[in-house]
Formats: sequence, C-alpha cells, structure tokens
Amino acid sequence: MLRKRIDSFIYAGRGVYVLLKTQTNARIHAVATIGVAAAGFGFRVSETEWCLLVFAIGIVWVAEALNTSIEFVVDLASPEHHELAGKAKDVAAGAVLLAAISSATVGVIIFWPHFQSLLAFRSWKLEAGSWISVADAGQIRHSLDGTLALFVRCGC
Repeated sequence: MLRKRIDSFIYAGRGVYVLLKTQTNARIHAVATIGVAAAGFGFRVSETEWCLLVFAIGIVWVAEALNTSIEFVVDLASPEHHELAGKAKDVAAGAVLLAAISSATVGVIIFWPHFQSLLAFRSWKLEAGSWISVADAGQIRHSLDGTLALFVRCGC
C-alpha cells in the first residue's frame, strides 16, 4: 500500500519533468514563477498577498499541465490533422492563456502599489538631493589625515 503511494509521487514527478522538458511555455512559466517569488520576497508582500500569488501561479501550472496532457492524448488519438483535434488543442491552449491573464492581473493588483511606493521613495530621495551615489551626487576627496571622506551635494 505504501509502495503504491510512493510510486504515484514518482509518476507525478516524472510528469512534471516531462512538462518542463518538452514544453517551452512551461519553462517560461518556471522563470516567471521565480521572478514573482523574488518580487514577493523583495517587496515583503503580506501573507494574504502570498496566498493569492501562490494560487495564481498554481492555476497557470495546472492549466499548462492539463493543456500538455490534452495535446499528448489528441496527438495519440489523431496523428493526422483533424478539425476537432485542432479545436481541442486550441481550447486547451486558450485555457492556459486565460489562466495566465488572470494571474498577471493578480500580480499587477498586488505589486503595483509596492512598485509605486518604491518609485515615490526614489523620486523623493532624488528631489531632496540626498540620494547617495558617488557617480551622480558626490565626490570622493582625500581628507587631511589621509582617509577618504565622502562629500555629498545636498539640496537642502
């Protein structure tokens, strides 16, 4: 009984491997997943936002996996071109598109306020002239005792 459960996880892992190995879009989803996770950590999104992001990401992965399995089965059942086979594949691909659009919308809703706050902070810092950047705002000069001192032009 336990062996059958273990085997089912092995088969599922094999399915994820096949998905990533054979589907370019799945690899694109993997990169997007990593990017969203990095942004989530970077912006320190709330627990609720994390739940929504994980759900949105999961929906896209499920849709992509189902689309791939439908494509494999249709190719097996109808090796030659058939109008209904093409429609089945198109509808499955459309499901992935709808999931991706919905997930992107969730991402925009969650990340846009964080991104706006970041832009407002950087803009304020630049306007105040206190944004420390050796290349743009400051000059490095040797002080009299031989140590380096950073003189920053301040817009105060």
